[in-house]
Amino acid sequence: MSATDRMRLHFYQQQQALAGVDPASYRGDDWYQLSASEEQVFGLTLQDMPGLAALWDCFELVLGLIEPGDGATGLTRDVILGVRQENEWLGGAANQTVPLVSSELFTQFASCFGVSNRLAHAFYYKYEFWQMRSGIISFGDE
Repeated sequence: MSATDRMRLHFYQQQQALAGVDPASYRGDDWYQLSASEEQVFGLTLQDMPGLAALWDCFELVLGLIEPGDGATGLTRDVILGVRQENEWLGGAANQTVPLVSSELFTQFASCFGVSNRLAHAFYYKYEFWQMRSGIISFGDE
């Protein structure tokens, strides 16, 4: 089984494990949660959030933004490195001093897991605006 297939399997297992979680626990203002305003603006639903959160963990692992065990579990460093090698377009983004994160890259990554472009794009911008609200992203002219 390829490293990418192993990550896909992990993602699907995470989705199944989270399927039994009360969707109301995904209502809120954290990155993995959805506010009523975000639901309206981004067209996401509470049912979308568990899978998108699991996918984002996989994405951050591949880019080296989090370490195995920080979010998604069950993926080894060898699997993560294998995913980068099998998908050169990901490896290049991960090998930057500061990993290159973009809506296009996340959308392409998400498509490998059967997530629609619209859903991936919406989640990416929901996450980016959460970072701004949280002060993680700041602007030098403010």
